Amino acid sequence: MLKSLPREYADLKNATRDGVEGEVLKGLVKEALGVAEGNGDGEVGFARLVRWQFEQHEGHAMSFASTLLNGPVQGQGEVWREACAILKGKRKVSGERLVVVCGAEDDVVRAEDVREDLERFMGDGEEGKFVFETLPGGHGLLADERVCRDVLDILGKEWGI
Repeated sequence: MLKSLPREYADLKNATRDGVEGEVLKGLVKEALGVAEGNGDGEVGFARLVRWQFEQHEGHAMSFASTLLNGPVQGQGEVWREACAILKGKRKVSGERLVVVCGAEDDVVRAEDVREDLERFMGDGEEGKFVFETLPGGHGLLADERVCRDVLDILGKEWGI
């Protein structure tokens, strides 16, 4: 998913690897997610959702940091190749098209990078086997109910549901 980690994510990953916990870890997660202390007045959407997670789920910071440290967020070329082989008909699974939706302002999983990888792994002449869409928003675009409806509209149109 990520070609390179934003500085805040890299700092968090390194700190987690070094055993940082507690309030320091929470602060690093909040910084990575763009909801550091002092940003609470009038927040909407993603920032409010993240703050709610911190308040309601004591393990949220560790869970997020652990996913970053141990999850497959980088170096997923083989997964992309496999998915594209299915879409190109080299492996049979389904006749559905791949639908990729990215946030136009996402500075973590950049839409340009995702599209570039998708086109590279699919190759020339395979454009009809996938749909690539960008919608307004950043990394937390699905925290916005309007964007969720837009995603459902895209899936409904592409998959006939």
